[in-house]
Amino acid sequence: MSYGNRFDNGLEMLISGTYYDSEGRHRLYYSEFDDPATNNGVAENADDAEAESLFARLSFGDFTLVGAYCESEKGVPTASYDAVFNDPRTRTWDGHWYLDLKYQHLMESGTEVTARLFYDRYWYYGEWIWDYAEEGDPPDIEIFKDDADGKWWGAEALVTRELFERHRFILGAEFRDSLQR
Repeated sequence: MSYGNRFDNGLEMLISGTYYDSEGRHRLYYSEFDDPATNNGVAENADDAEAESLFARLSFGDFTLVGAYCESEKGVPTASYDAVFNDPRTRTWDGHWYLDLKYQHLMESGTEVTARLFYDRYWYYGEWIWDYAEEGDPPDIEIFKDDADGKWWGAEALVTRELFERHRFILGAEFRDSLQR
């Protein structure tokens, strides 16, 4: 769903959101697991996915504010990284959001000034079901938890000017700081 408008006072806005929910295929066949001990290579009810996102943009005069958010969850039926085949508990979650504020002004002289400030965050979490039992022994199931989290911010400034007919002069600086990796 999306909505956008340009108001009489000069404010422009766009907002858009999505939602996705799928049970996936109920039965998936993988020949490399075609054995009675692994359900004859059939993964059942382990391929679901859910995702949501939101995007917004506001502009007024020389200022633009943009923000976005997305998050997803996914069942992993393929026994990745030696996880137990056909176990619906093996799944991943991830998300990302950011804010970006920009000022951009074109002066009468033809010089353009741009300044920008931004903040980003990305995170990931996974649960992988592993069986540490020796062949023939009863299952020794453990859940391996995997995660990552990153946060960073930055700023930049640019001055741009056309020189002569085919040359553009650009002077700028950028700063980034990783708050968490």
